[in-house]
Amino acid sequence: MQVAVIFRDEGTAARCGPHIVEGRAYDPKRPTGFGALKKFASFEKNWDEAKDLGDGYKLLSGALLVPEWSEKGPVTSVDLSIRARQGHGDAAFVGLAIPLGTTKRAMTLSNSWPTMPVSWPDRNYGIGPLRICNRIGRKAQPHADYRQLHLSLNLDGQKVDLLPARDGRGCCDADDAMCVDHYLDQILNEESLLVTPTD
Repeated sequence: MQVAVIFRDEGTAARCGPHIVEGRAYDPKRPTGFGALKKFASFEKNWDEAKDLGDGYKLLSGALLVPEWSEKGPVTSVDLSIRARQGHGDAAFVGLAIPLGTTKRAMTLSNSWPTMPVSWPDRNYGIGPLRICNRIGRKAQPHADYRQLHLSLNLDGQKVDLLPARDGRGCCDADDAMCVDHYLDQILNEESLLVTPTD
């Protein structure tokens, strides 16, 4: 998997690091009751080492080779964790589930937003076909809504224009999903405090 991640400094980047992209998969030879996925590859950079895109944005990119031992198992997917470390924990987190099995060559575009759902590793709260989620509560939620971030890429001479607010206009189960709902369940409300239930 070729992975490109864009981080933005919302005022705390200098205190964070490293910024990490990590892949985990199910290994039938090493089953466990909790945390069934095993890390198979990762790449990382500190904030000052990542490619500067201007206006507080930094690019981190690399490849994650899915190993032959990975199987669908109980989760049916590869777990992709994108994190900004801070001290002994994470200051930012986005999780994705990449389905295992026969696939076609494609690009996916995923991004965070202030009220993105909080999920345990079982991904009960994951959104869309890739089950995008945040796992560490309020402190990991961005202040800005990056669905309006407009990207222009040049991939081997082919220009690609990406805009989540335009390109993600399907329902939550569609390949072009863009979720605009607020999640007012007990876990999100208690952990994030960014959304208050209404009567």
